[in-house]
Amino acid sequence: MMNISDQEFKLFQNFVYEKAGIFLSDIKKNLVHNRLQKRLRTLKLQSFNDYYKCIVQDSDELKNFMDVITTHETSFFRDARLFDTFATKILPEILEKKGNGGKIRIWSSACSTGEEPYSIAIAALEAIPEIKRVDVAIYASDISVESLSKAKDGRYKVDKLSNVKDEVIAKYFTRVNNRQSESDDIYTVNNEVKRFVKFIHHNLKESFEVDGMDIIFCRNVLIYFDKDSKQRVMNELTRCLINGGYLFLGGAEGLQDTQTTYKYIAPSIYKKT
Repeated sequence: MMNISDQEFKLFQNFVYEKAGIFLSDIKKNLVHNRLQKRLRTLKLQSFNDYYKCIVQDSDELKNFMDVITTHETSFFRDARLFDTFATKILPEILEKKGNGGKIRIWSSACSTGEEPYSIAIAALEAIPEIKRVDVAIYASDISVESLSKAKDGRYKVDKLSNVKDEVIAKYFTRVNNRQSESDDIYTVNNEVKRFVKFIHHNLKESFEVDGMDIIFCRNVLIYFDKDSKQRVMNELTRCLINGGYLFLGGAEGLQDTQTTYKYIAPSIYKKT
């Protein structure tokens, strides 16, 4: 088994930072090695340096590289408290301000395989049944093409639904009965939920194509950026968010080391002022 050298790791470290603004610390060397091994075997390459040359020259392989190098850990209703606050307090407030005929725009800015934007839609449907008659759009973006493909498909193994109540699963999911055991159950998201969500391929380092957002979810993402990249991402999120709009971050994230104009509302929740 070939090992990645310090020099080769540095090539990938700089490349990921340049392309996505994500800083891979030196302790990620083994992670990069393990995740790229399969690509080297698939392409029958002899070294990590050869693979680096490949992603520089081949845009399709660059997409594969970003898919394997970025983290996609997620689940439905990750941090239930946050979704409860969204559905029972913040969304009703926005609906009241918008009135009849108002448009509500929500952005899940690092949606991975789709669990977060679908959770947003389900939380809204559960808390406010009349939301079906409101013009609501949930834009869901990610840098990973493979993750977006899975998100659009909307098929999930049962373990991804561990935080979802049985009655909610029965209402918004359909079980695919081709299993050998219960642990192999596959559930698909119903069209009632899917219709709210539009998936877009997007790199957070770049400008987003839609602005005027009422709410932005950017959870468990900023922790992967260094200070400069984090500030650039925050500048773009702020540009896309309306005054008085809400920003949801991950539990381990905050705005203390960024130059922003936000008011703290609750843990992980901020309001643009």
